[in-house]
Amino acid sequence: MHTDQQVHTLSFLTHRSAGQWRQVFVLAGRLGYDAAATTRLAADVADELASNAQPAAAAAVLLHYLGDVDSGVAALTTARYVCLTAVLVNWVCTRAVSTHRSKTGKDSVAYKVSAFVTCVDGGEGGGGNTDRRNRLCFC
Repeated sequence: MHTDQQVHTLSFLTHRSAGQWRQVFVLAGRLGYDAAATTRLAADVADELASNAQPAAAAAVLLHYLGDVDSGVAALTTARYVCLTAVLVNWVCTRAVSTHRSKTGKDSVAYKVSAFVTCVDGGEGGGGNTDRRNRLCFC
């Protein structure tokens, strides 16, 4: 049988690996983290969230737990860019598929995949961006 401490520790690790930062801080409190440990945890969690493409969550941790307004605003700016990029790619790909459907009368899954890859690569045919470092990546 597990003790409450063991259950909280396991839950803490599970939520942290899943990027569920709110639960991480609740469990840190239950595990008895002091202010210094919570501050170190917040810095680590913010870095993990930012590196796992969760800039808005990283910003929330930076602002709420660390009071780091500059880094929080920078993370929110990144979150806005990621969101706008996703909206733009969705719009371009939807238009490409719609155009294909209107020209051919077909709604091909293969064409949808091809359109998405074309959008992610930066354009149609040879006109797109050929530098792999500057391509959008949603993998």
